[in-house]
Amino acid sequence: MSLVQRTTTGRRIMKGLSASPRTLSSISESYADKLHNAFETYRQENYSRALQSRFQKEMKDAIDSDHDGLFTVEEILKVLNNIGARDCLSSEQLRQMFGEISPFKEAERIPVATLNNML
Repeated sequence: MSLVQRTTTGRRIMKGLSASPRTLSSISESYADKLHNAFETYRQENYSRALQSRFQKEMKDAIDSDHDGLFTVEEILKVLNNIGARDCLSSEQLRQMFGEISPFKEAERIPVATLNNML
């Protein structure tokens, strides 16, 4: 189950670790959309015949290079660079989005399941 999901109106919310879902700010929502669009463009160009689930698994494995079950800002930036989408988000923008999504005090990492519907 993804911790970040869209509502019926299309807004992204964080679910799971808190008692009530949190809606992303409009700025972080635009960052989430940019991240989703970068991965979707890459998927369409390189995985057009593959199942969405296969693409998601391969991207999760590529991003979580240390296999600790967490995505870090640096891991995502590395994969964005590798797929030719480095300019879609800065590290500061990712950190801002992580700050709203992360269940941890520091905004440097988020659980892998959090990005399911952004891939």
